[in-house]
Amino acid sequence: MIFSYPPYISCVATSSFYGPRLHAVTQSQDPICCTLPWKVFANQCQDQSHQLAAHMKTLDPPIERFYSSPFYRCIQTILPTLEALAVTTDDPETKKIRAENGVGEWYGKARFDHPSPADRDLLKKLFPRLDENYDPMVRPSTGGESIDELHDRVAYALHRIIEFSDKEGVRAITICTHGATLIAIGRALVGRMPDEVGEQDFHPFTCGLSTFVRTGKENIQTDVKEWWGPHTPIPVVEWRGGKGVGGTWAMTVDGDCSFLKDGEERGWQVPYLILLLRRS
Repeated sequence: MIFSYPPYISCVATSSFYGPRLHAVTQSQDPICCTLPWKVFANQCQDQSHQLAAHMKTLDPPIERFYSSPFYRCIQTILPTLEALAVTTDDPETKKIRAENGVGEWYGKARFDHPSPADRDLLKKLFPRLDENYDPMVRPSTGGESIDELHDRVAYALHRIIEFSDKEGVRAITICTHGATLIAIGRALVGRMPDEVGEQDFHPFTCGLSTFVRTGKENIQTDVKEWWGPHTPIPVVEWRGGKGVGGTWAMTVDGDCSFLKDGEERGWQVPYLILLLRRS
């Protein structure tokens, strides 16, 4: 079948290469991190990333674009998949990772600045596959976000990513992200924000794979304003009430870990969002 627009988005919940997942979300700069046996987790998670790659290279249609949260652990998670597919194509854009802050980590609101990922120049030195010419669609506030702001930031980033993918004419893209962000991605695509934010409507596990298929291009919003940079509002994308982002989407795979040797691990529960927000 020939597709006239990119119908597939696959989302990967990142492995945490620095220790237990909760630390990566809430206390990534806490000195206690230095006392954790992180090398044990690093070996396991690197194994997971290669198991993920073995599975991802079998997908049809093949992945043509790679987007990732700019946090180190996300890029390291998706890199083996890119390397596995880079040798199968002549498209130079398939051989690059686009670091997109719009699908980066979520932190609750705070009176201080949260950790930020490394800048592009440093990431390029660490990961030669990084696309040094790609500019992020949006960046979250370093002061943190409410749950609604997380979802709206993700919706805007998705709108621009899908819009760009349509222009490029690709059929399948992958986004490597974090647990809370993956939940927001799922909700924005299908256009449903549950009445109870703690509803477990998506199931991110480390190196788990979720797939969304576009079933139609109706109601694509065309009047979304541009984001003008830090300290400016994120433009509104009307995704709630079943509208979705960039068309109509259906989830066909939810947190699949069947290709991982040890199966599901360190699942991210939505109630953590509520707990972390109340602490912020």
